[in-house]
Amino acid sequence: MSSRLKTVALIAAVGFVSVHCGGGTRSAAGSGKVTAGGISPASSEATPTAKVEIRQYKYFPETLHVAVGSVVRWTNFDNIGHTVTFTAADTGPKRPMRSRSEVLEMNRPTELYSSKLFKENETFTVKFDRAGRFGYICDPHPYMKAVVVVE
Repeated sequence: MSSRLKTVALIAAVGFVSVHCGGGTRSAAGSGKVTAGGISPASSEATPTAKVEIRQYKYFPETLHVAVGSVVRWTNFDNIGHTVTFTAADTGPKRPMRSRSEVLEMNRPTELYSSKLFKENETFTVKFDRAGRFGYICDPHPYMKAVVVVE
């Protein structure tokens, strides 16, 4: 096996392990603790200030503007499970990518806070404790992207 082929195989294996074996930190919804980045769990009985619908593998609205202290509730209307996984605000590359593992890492941003996988007609609710832009994705479907702008 050529050294170039061995290098490609090694990069692919490292990328597979980093994507499929996890990492990052998850905060359990309902833990009662304030989480990183000013997002805290809210009771499912809390009255939401704003609502987001999950339909056809998209978040509606994709950009939501709310005030500090707002409670936002996501409801899944798809017949498949989704998550609301908040990610670091700036996940873009700082320099040209040099390897496949760097590209994979860029596409799997660091989690700030995440819901569990929730099914059709289930909800997820959080409170925003500070101003900022809170981007999020669906962990199993990372092409689903949206943002909550807290002012």
